[in-house]
Amino acid sequence: ALTPSIWMLQFRLDQPVDFAPGQFARIRVGEWEWRDYSIAAVDGLDVTFLISNRTGGHGSDFVNAVRPGEHTKMELPLGGYALAKTPHRKVFIATGTGLAPFLPMFRQLKRDGASETAELYFGCRTRAEDITANFEDCLPRTTSCISREEPGTNGFKGRVTDVVAQLAFDPGTTDFYLCGS
Repeated sequence: ALTPSIWMLQFRLDQPVDFAPGQFARIRVGEWEWRDYSIAAVDGLDVTFLISNRTGGHGSDFVNAVRPGEHTKMELPLGGYALAKTPHRKVFIATGTGLAPFLPMFRQLKRDGASETAELYFGCRTRAEDITANFEDCLPRTTSCISREEPGTNGFKGRVTDVVAQLAFDPGTTDFYLCGS
């Protein structure tokens, strides 16, 4: 558990996958239920997800009940959400588990020597829900936007949409990436 409602789950695959940062997987979370989750990392045969159990649905039940060593089925990788191959400034805006598809993108930017072009604005209600500290090794310059209490250092008091509304940018040279509520 990263927070009381956000879990990091890692699965071992039967075979390697050709994964592009930003893609997702469809995971069987019940006998006839499947849910889509962004892939937070792929390392060899290990695939990692950030999954919320806040909604109380089939995916939440799965997260609450799954135990180490259990098996499930998944389809992956899916989707075409990806980094634009431009030298532009890259602004990432996420809330909660919306951080997941950005983590492999940040790692890719770091490998490409382009992490200085990126910045993250992460929104959550409380400092306890701010999961960014768990991934500091790969994050670009980050502003945590805390809506229901005072933020820590380098934080913003308010919603992520409030800080983004104040953001100065050139639309011709800025790429935006959004994920979350």
